[in-house]
Amino acid sequence: MKNKTITYITNPLRIKRLEEKTYAKEFLYYFQEFDESDWKTNLIELEDLIKKNPLNLILYFVEKIFIKSVKIPFYGHKLNLKENFKTIKKSNFLILTNETMAYSILAPLLITPKKNFPKTVLFVMGLFDIENSNNFIKKYFLKIFLSRLDKFIFLSKNEYKFAKENFSEYSSKFDYLDFAIDYTFWNVENSKKDMSLPILFNGNDQNRNYKLMKKIINEMKNEQFIIISNNIDEEFNNAKIYSTSLRDDKLSDSELKEIYNSTCISLIPLKETIQPSGQSVALQSICSNNLVLITPTKGFWNYEKFVNKDHLIFVEGGLNEWVATINDVKSKKINSQKIIENSKRLVLREYSIESKFKYFLKILDSI
Repeated sequence: MKNKTITYITNPLRIKRLEEKTYAKEFLYYFQEFDESDWKTNLIELEDLIKKNPLNLILYFVEKIFIKSVKIPFYGHKLNLKENFKTIKKSNFLILTNETMAYSILAPLLITPKKNFPKTVLFVMGLFDIENSNNFIKKYFLKIFLSRLDKFIFLSKNEYKFAKENFSEYSSKFDYLDFAIDYTFWNVENSKKDMSLPILFNGNDQNRNYKLMKKIINEMKNEQFIIISNNIDEEFNNAKIYSTSLRDDKLSDSELKEIYNSTCISLIPLKETIQPSGQSVALQSICSNNLVLITPTKGFWNYEKFVNKDHLIFVEGGLNEWVATINDVKSKKINSQKIIENSKRLVLREYSIESKFKYFLKILDSI
């Protein structure tokens, strides 16, 4: 493709991440890979605009009421569409980095004739998880997205299969693409890991099992834990807590990498979901030589590639099963070193940004 314009809509603080070298590249989904001689790139991020434009206050309250009543994230007041819509309309492609961006762009998407709107791509992480209390509402908006968006890129193979089976009339709009990790940034060369180091829990999404995580900490009083989350609201004698998330940016990725390096196991206990929850943390952990323990859910990204006890450890059941598995790792009943080495080879071979960018370009070319 030559002389194309591509515009990304994404979460706050991504422009800052582009300007600094202390951040990994994965959450902008190949934005940095586009050749400037062939592409013009734009980045629009959610930001607090109420002080800049008081009229946004009205939209803010309308959206807040809607969010509270239907539990769907509308943040159109943060997009400064009066100015940014000009950029969007001049683009050949519009990339929505998650479902929140799709909901937030809904108004201009609906009022603009499709022929006057750029080809729009959505990275999917749970949009098709419609088995919940908002079933009717989510189905309604899902039908809108299916009719108006041009391509859905799934990061979970099971969610991709679910969509193809249940929405087969739109299957030509569906593609599966593995989540790509900035392997060069996260990689630690020495794969030897001291299993006496603290245990890590990193995560903020709604599908993490925080209740179970707190039980694990309380049960394993002789182990030290490091918690990176805004959703663990208790204090523990055996846990250091960083109350932060991607959105408030209290930790840079370089600082997060240091924490990975100072821990030995990454725990990812999950609720049942079709969303690929924990994927980025798992891949970052693997690159940093942490052994990953994770709940096997419908949304796990690829059971065909990640094999239990070869690349990570799937932990089914509740507290007793998690504690027993952690103890087996700590006592070396499980060969964690072999698992770490296997998983790193897999991620380097199939999950690096460089290995996936060409396929992403093919997806764009197919629209």
